Amino acid sequence: MKAFFVSLMGVLGCLHQLNAQELTPEQAVEKAFKNHPDLQAAEKLKNIAALNNSLGRAGALPQVSFNSGWNTATQNANLTFNNGSEISRKGAGSSSLNGNLQVNQVLFDGMGVQARKKTLEWEEVAAGEVVSIRRKLLREQVLNAYYNWVNELQWLEQMKGMDFFFSVKTKQTELLFQNGKATEADVLQAKADEALQNAQTLNRKSTSMEALASLNLLMFAPADMQYRPSIKEISVDLPMPDTSETALLNSSSELRLRKAEWETMKQNQRLAKSEMLPTLSMQLNSSYLNSRSDVGILLRNQTTATNIGINLNYSSFNGGVIRKEIQIAEFRTAMAEIAYKKAEMEFKNVIYILVKQWRNYQMQVELQKKASNQYKEVLQISKEAFLLGKYNRVELSQAQFQYESAYATLMSSQIKSLQYYHALQRILTAD
Repeated sequence: MKAFFVSLMGVLGCLHQLNAQELTPEQAVEKAFKNHPDLQAAEKLKNIAALNNSLGRAGALPQVSFNSGWNTATQNANLTFNNGSEISRKGAGSSSLNGNLQVNQVLFDGMGVQARKKTLEWEEVAAGEVVSIRRKLLREQVLNAYYNWVNELQWLEQMKGMDFFFSVKTKQTELLFQNGKATEADVLQAKADEALQNAQTLNRKSTSMEALASLNLLMFAPADMQYRPSIKEISVDLPMPDTSETALLNSSSELRLRKAEWETMKQNQRLAKSEMLPTLSMQLNSSYLNSRSDVGILLRNQTTATNIGINLNYSSFNGGVIRKEIQIAEFRTAMAEIAYKKAEMEFKNVIYILVKQWRNYQMQVELQKKASNQYKEVLQISKEAFLLGKYNRVELSQAQFQYESAYATLMSSQIKSLQYYHALQRILTAD
């Protein structure tokens, strides 16, 4: 199918200062990805979820603790025994060295370890989908803001053409009034129309500045940062996105996020049920003591001990708390399932509406392209008639104004078509 391209460079090249930085749509997206704080925060949360997703955090690995100590003391002591003997120690010293190693390993906790590990895995998946959603949404917002800005500049340029037309019309009316072919009321009407048009142009200029400020905000750039749009060509003949059932469900980050939340609730339900089962754990305790004293009969003591124990814990009754926790987990799982199915239905409806809107604007573009070409032919005929003296300057300016207005309307519809297409791409494109 033959593609239709509209060049903007000639129209928009004179709208900004020459020292303003050129900005393409892709560069705007890259700046937003690099600087936007919401995306940076989502990526940090994704890193945290990845670090949490470990066997240790799930409680599957042994817990090892070690502590030790060393004490020393110097004292004066007088010891009297039953046989009447006495021992006097001046500056007697004593010291002790001890250490303790403890290892705890859970052997069985009612499948709680597996449930916690699965929960951590789904939390990592959910965090990744949040980043994907942030990136897709930010890309769509930046592209929409960019093309809104371009559209405002396009209309501003068209409004300047209208300013010229009304200025010429006012001067022509004044000449007609001087020659007695127009009334004073006609002159006042022409001046009023020109003033109203100038006010509309100023308003459009303000709107274009606001559009650029919105784009700067998404790129996390200063509001007064100036750019020149750089779009070599815009294609209307865009490929049709894949809207099959499989493509919809596999590409939607929003659906995958709801799926991850649902699966997380399932694992929490399993975890709650595991509290009803006994817990079996093994404990290893090894200790060491070495002491020395210059006081009394015992001069040195050295002992070591190693204990291995297996503990079985089972709570047969806790006031029904566990059963209530299970019921709460079941309700939350059901709510997550409902949220997933609701998101699935909304997702399909959004796709349907976006496809309809996109196709509608594509048809508008084709019709407006024909109208723009026809007005272009009218303008060419008007120029020839003006050179032959058959048209005056007002009639030529009106033909120019009609062509520029049709061209601006074509550009506006084309940009709108692109915005709907980018919205479709955000939803249907998997990262």
